[in-house]
Amino acid sequence: MQTVRDILTDLWTQAGGEPAMLEAVRLTGEEPVLPSSFRVVAAAQAAVAAAGLAAAHLWRLRGGLPQSVTVDMRHAAIECRSERYLTVDDKPVSELGSWALGEWSTILQGPEALAWRMRPTRPDSAIRPNQLIRLYDGGTCVWSGYANRPNRGSGEMSARGLHVKAYETAALDGSGNITQNLDVAIDAAIARGALPGWIRQASLSTTAVSTDVATIDGDTTIGQLADAVADEQSKWWRVTANGVVQLYSRPTSPTWLLTPQAGTLDIVDGDYASRLYGRRRGSTGNFATEHVDDLDAEAATGYAEATTDLTALGYITQAKAEAILTGMLAKGRARFQFANGVEASRWQILTIGSVPAHLPAVNAGTVARFLVQHDDT
Repeated sequence: MQTVRDILTDLWTQAGGEPAMLEAVRLTGEEPVLPSSFRVVAAAQAAVAAAGLAAAHLWRLRGGLPQSVTVDMRHAAIECRSERYLTVDDKPVSELGSWALGEWSTILQGPEALAWRMRPTRPDSAIRPNQLIRLYDGGTCVWSGYANRPNRGSGEMSARGLHVKAYETAALDGSGNITQNLDVAIDAAIARGALPGWIRQASLSTTAVSTDVATIDGDTTIGQLADAVADEQSKWWRVTANGVVQLYSRPTSPTWLLTPQAGTLDIVDGDYASRLYGRRRGSTGNFATEHVDDLDAEAATGYAEATTDLTALGYITQAKAEAILTGMLAKGRARFQFANGVEASRWQILTIGSVPAHLPAVNAGTVARFLVQHDDT
């Protein structure tokens, strides 16, 4: 029986490739990967390796440095078996029955919602609420979250993103006591199994949000702490498709270009405010109201004020309250909002190099620039 390298050698040489170039190819993994009497995975690995080697050769002819090609057998199987690959608790959903992918979405905090369908006779026992759901585009995880309760009658399935658990999980330390330290709260929740799929690779904040561990409205959730920490630093927080929780700043340079055919956006004042008031609770139990201003926004678009309630964070200082309010203004309250959205096809959203976008790579939080048609007549 031919090895995968033998198959690759035949494929490469019959296409006119130089045999010596095959030394740059590394093949990993072993058969079987898929339950089939045909060697479909061997064919997949050889085909992917040949395509990769051809791309490396073309790069070299254009003056680039020599490149090696590594293809894992399992990754090749995923690429060729399905453009979209769904798992339930890290097991392929296809093992539970046939399925069809619906829509999925992302927001600034990461994956938001996902829908798919299975045969109505399958979902009742195969998939349960809160199981970990991951969607792959080829070998790349593009969405992850938790299963909702399945619709047994229709076979309609859905899941919600990883970040939603933050608002359902109390901010507790390793001993089960309330904490206002975000890093401590996340690590303890992961350790006790309250945030499956989450990973904290870097520090978000080691400083307590409040000077008091008790709050007015009951236990503080991890989501509330994360919101306050992000606002104070004028950043956003998210849980990526790979489960990594992180603080991040919105990019200022565009990643995508939208053609005029994608539509237009209207502007409204919405929640615009140049002055933001915040009501806080002080260390002695008293209540105080602080405010901050964005004078540049006021000069450009006029004066407007709004209020927000910070009392759910417990006892916070005036400086802490003002930092949070300033962050809220910087993150969007001090500018007008879009009144509508647009729906763009892959031919209407382009890379900066004007190549049609691979839609699974388009996520919330990236910047798109509209290409506007000008009428000079």
